[in-house]
Amino acid sequence: MNTTLAPAASKSVPFQSPVDKACCSISVAPGPMKLAELDIFVEDVSTNVIFINQVSLDQHGLKGLSVTARLKGTDHIYNLNDVSSASTTLSITLPLTSYLAMQTLQYQINKIATDGSTVSTPWLEADLSKSNIVSITWNLIGN
Repeated sequence: MNTTLAPAASKSVPFQSPVDKACCSISVAPGPMKLAELDIFVEDVSTNVIFINQVSLDQHGLKGLSVTARLKGTDHIYNLNDVSSASTTLSITLPLTSYLAMQTLQYQINKIATDGSTVSTPWLEADLSKSNIVSITWNLIGN
């Protein structure tokens, strides 16, 4: 019995009498195979930048710290409103096609004084190809 089956399909074949042994043979249809279009898209790459706070806020008269960050050469701004705890994570997602081109993080540390005034550092840079950890120290942010 000649039957063409679709992928993952099956077919039951009736027999007239009991069978002790059965065999089947297969062959591939002649001609070029059809390729179906696949829904494959360029994947995104996600990474985390971890800001480690090593500044004693009370000792320097600060109420808190925040971070403004961007990838060098881009306009998108990331705001971390509070990096005063021991560590704070910034999650960044980029298309795979541009991930390797944008591995410099530019960031400003914003010092929030106890009176509510804010002073920002100049733009600083971190090379994300070497490390995704940024240490916030008084030497980095002090005036």
